[in-house]
Amino acid sequence: MLRPQGQDLSSQSSTTILCGICHQNTSNYACPQCKILYCSMVCFKSPEHESCSKQFLKKNVESSETETASQKKMLEILDKYTMEDDQQDDYVEKEPKRQWKYVPPESTAKQIEELKTKFGFSGSKKNTFEHEPSNDSDSDKTDHELTAQEERELEELVNGATEEQLLQILSPEQLRQFQDLIENGYYEDADSDDDYE
Repeated sequence: MLRPQGQDLSSQSSTTILCGICHQNTSNYACPQCKILYCSMVCFKSPEHESCSKQFLKKNVESSETETASQKKMLEILDKYTMEDDQQDDYVEKEPKRQWKYVPPESTAKQIEELKTKFGFSGSKKNTFEHEPSNDSDSDKTDHELTAQEERELEELVNGATEEQLLQILSPEQLRQFQDLIENGYYEDADSDDDYE
């Protein structure tokens, strides 16, 4: 049960605090903006409290829109770095120094698919949503090459991530290679005979 701010259960039973808007019912909630005590959504949205409630709702809508935009951007980045095995082989041949791919952990893969469905993400490796036009003529060039801005965005994303978040995006094989690197100062690439130091 929500209770007014600053009230403990013992004092609440002996003292009834009325709604600060209608002054008739017992207050059960406190406004997150102005901290006035109120009893129901009717009072929260009442004309006496309208300026504060509208401000609160507007702030929540803006926050939701920002979160949606961030989620879409993250899906675009994930799609850009997620490759199927056959795409990985072709890419390694073209760009031997860039052999990085993203394999989401099982716990995250389902959430990614749900977000793709929610936002109508095409998942075509062209980083487009169904409602946005795509430029198919450049798709072969842009599937895996990053612009300077995209490289900066990826760098900011990686630099802003916690160690746990970074470890979670590694595939089991990448995690093993990372642990080898930490323990031995090098790792063996399964596709080559070279050791890196």
